[in-house]
Amino acid sequence: MLAALFECVDEFAKKAVLVQKDLAVETAERIMAVSPYLFAFLEQENFIEIWKRLFKQNHKDAALLKTAFHCWFDGLKIIRLFHILEKTMP
Repeated sequence: MLAALFECVDEFAKKAVLVQKDLAVETAERIMAVSPYLFAFLEQENFIEIWKRLFKQNHKDAALLKTAFHCWFDGLKIIRLFHILEKTMP
């Protein structure tokens, strides 16, 4: 699930920089397709607004946008995600 999330972020960071739009909703929709549980967690963490802000600050370079995402989605957030997933996933 994390690998799919990181691939999604990589793909949409490149697209967003290329078209110069944040693509936050499109990114969220792809994450929803990966896992509704992951999407629910990211929605709780205000992902769409965070992604828009990260894009605004890093709109010229996809690598910087990805790095900014990984600074936000850090190890602590991953651990919190795992705890929530173990409680909610069937």
